[in-house]
Amino acid sequence: MKLHEALISIKLLPNPHTAENIKNCLENIFEEWNLKGKCFAVTTDSGANVKKAISLMNNITRLSCAAHTLHLSVTKGLKPIKQFIKRVNNVILFFALNPKQNERLKKAQKKRGFSKILEIIQDWLANTLYLAYTKNDKDDGDYLNLLQDLVNLLKPFFDATELLSGSKYTTLNFVYPTIYFLMEKFSISNKSDNELFDLIYSSEQKEENTPDANANIDAQNRNLPISDDEDSETNSEDELVRNSIVEPRLSRISLRGARGRAPVTNTVKLLEKVEAACYLSMKEYWNVPTLTGIIATILDPRLKKLKFVNNSVIKNETIEKLRRLYSNEKFENELNAITTSCSGSASNVHQATNTSSSSNLILSALFDDDDDVEQDIDEVNDYLNLSIQKQSCDPLMWWSDHSKRFPLLSRIARKYLSIPATSVPSE
Repeated sequence: MKLHEALISIKLLPNPHTAENIKNCLENIFEEWNLKGKCFAVTTDSGANVKKAISLMNNITRLSCAAHTLHLSVTKGLKPIKQFIKRVNNVILFFALNPKQNERLKKAQKKRGFSKILEIIQDWLANTLYLAYTKNDKDDGDYLNLLQDLVNLLKPFFDATELLSGSKYTTLNFVYPTIYFLMEKFSISNKSDNELFDLIYSSEQKEENTPDANANIDAQNRNLPISDDEDSETNSEDELVRNSIVEPRLSRISLRGARGRAPVTNTVKLLEKVEAACYLSMKEYWNVPTLTGIIATILDPRLKKLKFVNNSVIKNETIEKLRRLYSNEKFENELNAITTSCSGSASNVHQATNTSSSSNLILSALFDDDDDVEQDIDEVNDYLNLSIQKQSCDPLMWWSDHSKRFPLLSRIARKYLSIPATSVPSE
């Protein structure tokens, strides 16, 4: 088994981009490529119209793009310092929208030997931005330190996105190990979820707020979309969390009404807020593993022990889910064998002698001419009892090499391990 990727169609979708129109477009493509009934899963963003379109299609599982959801987690994580992020964005726009300044940036990049634009921007922030603001605000040094600390803090999200966006190797199997790793990294010891909310929305160490920002801050914090589509509907789970937990805390926040900035006297406190917000957003999106994602993980011979899962209930449920899939596959396999046998018997019905046509079909299905009937082996137990494979192991190749030992389980593995974790390769 080997992973392949192919671009099979690019279609112009006329307005309106309704769920029904998207569904019809996809079904036409499936029909054109003779893929009807062969598509098992689709990975998309969280646009409401796309989600609904897939739900209207029969026997297709929709998965949310893991990279898109990680982006949403970071976006929510940065809400406690949104005014600071606006400042950084202004620096980026200064170069992006001004050709002359952009040219100066490139020259400086070449002169200093930086290989990437980002490196020169970071250097410029560290040396020039501070000097530009020093006359009016001596606290900007703290902001520059905060910027560097944020880059370091959020780098695991960059690494995770890069890992899950691959197209030459299996990726869905990495989603939950990666998310559990991130949640462990961003968790704050000895603090409950309620304490984390209080930390994020406390009145201490507030960031700068202009009157305009103050007027809109409630709307900004209460609007926590999980979709990047402007026509998307608000997710019900997100709404539940907001109404039951976030809004009561927001109502206790005292907002600054005066002009100017609140000096940053403790960047560590702000970093803790970002850390807590990232953790809670990941917990919101990935608290309950999806069947498809966790099955892909347990079918990776390197990750099947689920060591990253501390909850024994989730481990046991995952194994039971795998057993059910195996039982279903076994039943379908036996049913197909009976159907094939009956079809063969029907073609030779005129050769029957002492039995009726109907009884001959039944007997042909019940008895096997092969005396060497293989012992019924529980493939799930056999697989789980094998030793863990090394990191260099290719899961699909491993299942291909062991397909005779695990004929049914290898078929399930091929199905689940071929699902992409993100929609990045197609974009």
